[in-house]
Amino acid sequence: MAQVKPWYRKFNDTWYVQVGSRQIPLAKGKRNRHEAYQRFIQLMAQQDPAEVDDPAKINLASMSDAFLDWAKRHLSRRTYEWYQLYLQMFCDLYGTKKVLELKPLHVTRWLDGHENWGQTSRRSAITSVKRMLNWAADEGYIPNNPLRGLKRPPCGKRVVLISDEQHQQMLEASDKYFRPFLQALRETGARPGEITNVTAADVDLERRLWVLKEHKTAYKTERPRLILMTDSMLALTRERIEQWPEGPLFRNKLGQPWTVNSVRLRMQRLRKVLNLPANIVAYAYRHTYTTNGLANGVPVATMAELLGHSDTKMISAHYSHLSQRLDHLHQAARQVLQ
Repeated sequence: MAQVKPWYRKFNDTWYVQVGSRQIPLAKGKRNRHEAYQRFIQLMAQQDPAEVDDPAKINLASMSDAFLDWAKRHLSRRTYEWYQLYLQMFCDLYGTKKVLELKPLHVTRWLDGHENWGQTSRRSAITSVKRMLNWAADEGYIPNNPLRGLKRPPCGKRVVLISDEQHQQMLEASDKYFRPFLQALRETGARPGEITNVTAADVDLERRLWVLKEHKTAYKTERPRLILMTDSMLALTRERIEQWPEGPLFRNKLGQPWTVNSVRLRMQRLRKVLNLPANIVAYAYRHTYTTNGLANGVPVATMAELLGHSDTKMISAHYSHLSQRLDHLHQAARQVLQ
């Protein structure tokens, strides 16, 4: 079966696409090939997968749109935008492709077209596509995920733990606007994105909580993310609320909310100034928080609650870096022989 795609008609200088018995104009001018293809992708995305009687006819663009509609309602804004970024790029290349015709080679060609992507970006790209296809299969749009066997590259650089000395160095090297953010990272174990988004409306001072209704794992846990405040965090949060009673609590010197990207750049600058390892990043505070908790005897299930996880699997797989705490391991080894 011939693949439907735009074509150019010379006599009236117009791009068209044939859909059934109709010839639909897409763009005027031979040089506007890119515009024609963009319009074509939009047109194909208007297909409603739920109304298609044969799963083999569902194209990638419409399936991605259906998934993103669901993600916008059920996932956090940041997670939705993350999926949207990668799926849009994949659809720019293969939007008209039938979903069940997708093969690993299509993903490989897509990734090879982005030579500047590192291992983490490539892993994220594959994760986005597979997540969409798994969702489509779970919802019954398609019988199975055609890319279910596609392998993702391993995780990138090994995350290190942030020592008390390194934390103090970064505090001293930061201005008064970024120091509160570092303190929040250190004392809450929250994700950087959670700290950038917290507002006065999310704070329950009486119960000493940040209560986030929109968060990364809301669709799994089906409950708000509760972030507990220490005494010093409670005092800091009160100060933030007094200064910023509306909108995000953590802001830069221009009064603009910190974003995940601006935090990343600020950490990059601190690493350069202080000659810190490349994997000292904002998220490493979360790993450090977890590992310190486990080393100090906090039960795994309790740590999962503090971190906002639905179970303990994530902690066991990714967060408990006790191998970097040799003093704790030596103590445990001695206890075995007692």
